[in-house]
Amino acid sequence: ALMAAGRDGDEPVLFVSEATTLRQSATPATLATAASVAATLPADLPTLIVVGETVAMRDALAPWQAITPFMPAAAAAGDTSVIQAAGL
Repeated sequence: ALMAAGRDGDEPVLFVSEATTLRQSATPATLATAASVAATLPADLPTLIVVGETVAMRDALAPWQAITPFMPAAAAAGDTSVIQAAGL
């Protein structure tokens, strides 16, 4: 529907599943590929869909995520020091 309304098929899309949890995952796509990518994601997970230039904020926020209690990438790698320091 967005492309039919004139949005560019190359516009970025990001599917963020289980946001703000240690299980958070992010799956990139474009408007042109979003439907097929969405079909591969588990239907039972809460998922945010970010469309447009806001997706570029992902890189800007990456350093912030590394120093907060909700840091899925570090926790997945076994680093729970910030979570422990926060008393969570």
